Amino acid sequence: MNIDQVMSDQSSPVRPAASAPSLPAGDSEKASAAAAAAAAFDQKHQEEYNVARARLTDQKFNPADYADPLLPRKGNGLWSRTFPSGAEDQLRAIIAKAGEDAK
Repeated sequence: MNIDQVMSDQSSPVRPAASAPSLPAGDSEKASAAAAAAAAFDQKHQEEYNVARARLTDQKFNPADYADPLLPRKGNGLWSRTFPSGAEDQLRAIIAKAGEDAK
């Protein structure tokens, strides 16, 4: 998953100028000041987003360094060994004896 998909607020930043009451017609200075403030807010928002993204992501991470967790593992671990011969018979005898003792 891409970090841009997780942090989707980049595509739709909150604009304070849009929530402010509309300016009277003819106040172009106020309108341009509000537009400049909105642009500055967008730039600041983008910078904060980039800083947060840099903190959350490991820049050195490479998914190719790790094996696919869904594939069967190869190795000499405990679970890759074969079951000892005769162990099943021993376990069945223990279970049968425990069942008889419980009666």
